[in-house]
Amino acid sequence: MLFDNNLFYIICVGEYDYIKIYNSSGNFYKNIGNNNERRRFIDIIEINENKYIISGGNKGITVFNYPSFTDYNCFIEENDNKYHNYAKIIKNNNIYYLIDVGGFSKIKIWDFYKKNLIKTIVSNTSSWLGGFIVINNKYLIIGSGDKELKEFDIANGILVKKIIIHKDSILGIKSIVNKKNEKLFVSYGEDNKIYLWNLK
Repeated sequence: MLFDNNLFYIICVGEYDYIKIYNSSGNFYKNIGNNNERRRFIDIIEINENKYIISGGNKGITVFNYPSFTDYNCFIEENDNKYHNYAKIIKNNNIYYLIDVGGFSKIKIWDFYKKNLIKTIVSNTSSWLGGFIVINNKYLIIGSGDKELKEFDIANGILVKKIIIHKDSILGIKSIVNKKNEKLFVSYGEDNKIYLWNLK
């Protein structure tokens, strides 16, 4: 579920159902998308004062204009039926990229405005990829079902290093800033462990 403070919409996703929009009173407003998709995440992003809803599942990464709720694009390759677990938009050299990860064990990088796939990074794992964070629009730290944290150089498409500390699948990664204004991130997994990391 995603709650937008500014417009007071509640936006929900589930398995094999529409993306459901509710107003601030909790009353149903409208459906968007389709009702045969198994969605894994939802987020609202803002680019150049334009907002988008971004959602991923077994039908690719779907993006909608917000708050009009009209279709923007579906980022998916032909014959791709894998789960898309997470996506994020980054800006590098004045180009906006959509980074897409999921059950296909590869990192896909799309041009967000041109809507074409420009790069695929092989993740050196046969397992699925989960949440990730991007550091300085240059490096990507990602978790996976093989228990490893992996750091990739995005531009060169290479694995920089990997860390094995979790005892089971890594479900997600989240960046945070502490009271000292230090940039940190946490990783959490099916081993019921949460680890705190320094980005230095």
